[in-house]
Amino acid sequence: MPARAAGPQCNVPGTYSTIQAAINDSGCSFIVVGFGQFNENLTISREVTIVGLGPNLSTIAAAAPGSSVIQTRNSAPGQTTIISLQGLKITGGHADLGGGLNNVGAAVLLSNVAITGNRADTGGGGIYNAGGGKLSLSASSVTGNSSGGGGGGIYNTAALSSSLFDHVPSEGEVANEFLQFAQTFPDLFAGSTNFVDQFQVVPFDLFRAFKQEVESKIDSTAVHDSASSSVSLFNSYALFTVVFVGNSQISGNVVDGAVNSAHIGFGGGILNELAVVVVADRSTVDSNQVTASGVSAGAGILSFGLTGIYNSDITNNSAVPSAQVKGPAFGGGVLNMLGRLNIGAPNGPNEVVNVSNNSLQSTFMALGGGIENIFGSTYIYYAHIDGNSIPTASNGGFVRGAGISNDAVAEPVLNTVLFTPAVHLFDSTVNNNSIGTTLGTARGGGVQNRSELEITRTTVSGNTSTSTVGDAEGGGIWSGHGSVDISKSTISSNTATSGILPPNANFAQGGGIYSEGANLSIAQSTIALNSVASQSAGSLVSHARGAAIFYQPASQDDINAGTTSPPFPTLTIDASTIVNNFASATCTLCVGNPADIAGGGFFAVPQTITLGTVNGPVTQSLTIVNVYGSILARNNGGSCSVAPTDGQKNLSDDPACAATAITNPRLTDLGDNGGPTLTYVPLPGSPARNSGFPAGDAHCFADDQRGRPHSGTGSSYSANSRADSMRASATIPPRVRSSCSPTPR
Repeated sequence: MPARAAGPQCNVPGTYSTIQAAINDSGCSFIVVGFGQFNENLTISREVTIVGLGPNLSTIAAAAPGSSVIQTRNSAPGQTTIISLQGLKITGGHADLGGGLNNVGAAVLLSNVAITGNRADTGGGGIYNAGGGKLSLSASSVTGNSSGGGGGGIYNTAALSSSLFDHVPSEGEVANEFLQFAQTFPDLFAGSTNFVDQFQVVPFDLFRAFKQEVESKIDSTAVHDSASSSVSLFNSYALFTVVFVGNSQISGNVVDGAVNSAHIGFGGGILNELAVVVVADRSTVDSNQVTASGVSAGAGILSFGLTGIYNSDITNNSAVPSAQVKGPAFGGGVLNMLGRLNIGAPNGPNEVVNVSNNSLQSTFMALGGGIENIFGSTYIYYAHIDGNSIPTASNGGFVRGAGISNDAVAEPVLNTVLFTPAVHLFDSTVNNNSIGTTLGTARGGGVQNRSELEITRTTVSGNTSTSTVGDAEGGGIWSGHGSVDISKSTISSNTATSGILPPNANFAQGGGIYSEGANLSIAQSTIALNSVASQSAGSLVSHARGAAIFYQPASQDDINAGTTSPPFPTLTIDASTIVNNFASATCTLCVGNPADIAGGGFFAVPQTITLGTVNGPVTQSLTIVNVYGSILARNNGGSCSVAPTDGQKNLSDDPACAATAITNPRLTDLGDNGGPTLTYVPLPGSPARNSGFPAGDAHCFADDQRGRPHSGTGSSYSANSRADSMRASATIPPRVRSSCSPTPR
C-alpha cells in the first residue's frame, strides 16, 4: 500500500514520482503536475482534480502502445464520479476506442486541455465517451487525432459493455420504464417544437433533469450490452451520454476508414451515436476530414442522436474519399442522420452559427456540402450556411445541395420517439454555395429538398448550380418531393448553368427555385436577379426555363407509370415581387440557333393526367398556379409561361400573366430597407402603390416582408407570414390601411 499524503494536495514530481501513484492515493484529491513529459497510461475511477501548468508545459504521453493515455470510470455502479483535468496535454495514445481519453460513465471536466496526436483503430481518435458519461470541454482543443472508423476527434456513443454493471435488464423492462418516462413528459415526444425550444435554450441542464427523473423510476445501474438492439440502447441511454464543447476547438482530425474492408468513415471531428452533443460558446469544428475511400460522411460532425450547435463555427471541413475512384460523400460540415439537429436558438440573434467553406468530393455521389439531413429533423436559427461547395471539377454523377441537402422521409426513428423529418430555416443566410458535376445533373446550389422545407426571414443568394455536360436545376433551391414553404425571404442572384461542353441538348431550369412534384408556397417574398443559362456547342437545342421559378407538378415518369394521384401539388405565390430575372440559351453550332427561352419569371410545365371515374376516363390539368397581389415584371424570357389558374390583383408587363398591365413597376434597386432581408421599395408614382387587396382580405397581410406593420393608406407589403394568425388585416381599421401591395413602402 502506498503511503497516504499528508494533505489533499499532492505534487508530481514531489509527493509522488508518477501521476498514477498520486491517483492511487485516495488522500490526494488535488494533484498538481509539474513541468515536463510524463510517460504514463492512467486509470482513474475516483473523484479527483489533476492540474498541470498548461498544455505546453505539462504533457501526459502514452507509455505503452495499444491503450488509451487516460481511462476514466465511475467508482462504483450507479454512481457518478466527477474527474477534473486542467492545464494538460494528452498525446501519443493508440487504442481501439479513445486514443487519448476513454471515458465510460464518469463525468469528466476538461479545462485548458489539449488532446492531440492520438489514434483509435475503431473510434474516438482523441476521445471516446460512452455509457452515460458526461464530458465537458472548456477552453480546450482536440486536434490532429485520427481514427480508422469514426470520430477522428470525439466518438460519443450510448454503447458499452454490461460487465461494468450489476444488472442487465431485458428489453421489455427498459421499454416499459421508458414509456413511463415519456408519459411523464408527454410534450417532449409529441412531435411539437416544445422539446426543440427547450433543448436549444438549456440543453445541458435539461438532460441533467432528464437523468434525475429517470433515476427515480429505473435502476440507474441498468444497461444493455453493446450487442443488444439499437432500439434498446437508444431507449436506455440516448438522453444521458453527453458531450459539451464550450469555447473549444475540434480541429484537424481525420477518419481514414482503415478499420473495415468497406473503407467507411464517419465523423471527422465528432461522431455522435445515440447520444447528445452540444457545441457552444464560440467553439470551432474546423479543418477535419473523412478520407475513407468507400463512404465518407460527416466531415465536421456526424450526428445519429441529438446535436445542438450555438454561437460556434463549423468551417473548412471536407469529406474527400482518398481513392482515385472516390466513393459517396455526405455532409461536408454536418450530417444529421435519423436524429435531431439544432443550429442556433430562436431567442439568440447575437449568437450566430457559421457553417461555411465545407466541401465534398466524389466520383459517384455527393450530398450536402454544408449540411446533409437524412431521415432527420433540423432546425436552423440565425445561421450562415455560406460558401460551401461540391466543386464541378472534383465531382461526377449525382450531386445535390451544396449548402443544405434534405433527404428525409416521414418515418419514425423508433416506435417511441418520432422526429418529424424536415429542415426549418429562420433568420439565416444560404449564400454563395456552389455545386457542380462533370457528368449528370447538378441540383440545388443553395438547398436540395426531398421532404419538408420551411424558409422564413432568410436570404438565399449567390448560389450556383453547374453541369459541364448535363442539366443544371435549382441554382438557389431544388425540391423534388414533399413541400416548400417560403415566407418573408429573398431569393436573389442565384444561377443555374448547363452544358458548357458539347454535345448534348441540355436544360438550365429554376435559377432561383426548381420544384417538381412538391407543393410550393411563396408568400411576402422577393425573387429577383436570378438567372438560367443553357449552353450547347452541339446540334441539339439548349433550354433555359424559369429564371426565377421552374415548376413541374409531377414527374412525367410517375404520370406514365400511373403512380400520380390526388391531392396534386400546387404553386402559390402571394404578396411577392418577382422581377429582374434573366433566362438565356445559346447553341453555337446549331442552324438557326434553336435556343428555347421561356419563363424568366416562372415557368410552369403544362401537364395533364387521365383518371378513371364511374363515367369513364377523365383528363384533367395537373398544373395549378395561383398568384395573388404580386408583381411579375422585367423578367427576360417573359414573366409567366402560363396564365395563373387563379390570379388576383397582380401587376405585370407580360400579357401572358393575365394581370393588370404595367410598363414599369417603378421600384428602387434591391437593397437594405430595414428588416432581415433585402427588398424593393415602390418609387413615387409606382403602380404598386394602393393597388393591393383591401384590409380584411385574406391576402392583405398585417405587415410587410420586413416585419413592419402597414401604415398610412398606401401599399406596404412584400412578404408576410403564411400563417392564418398573421393574416390579421381585418383587425386593422380601414382608415389606417386601405390596401396592400407586394413591396414595402
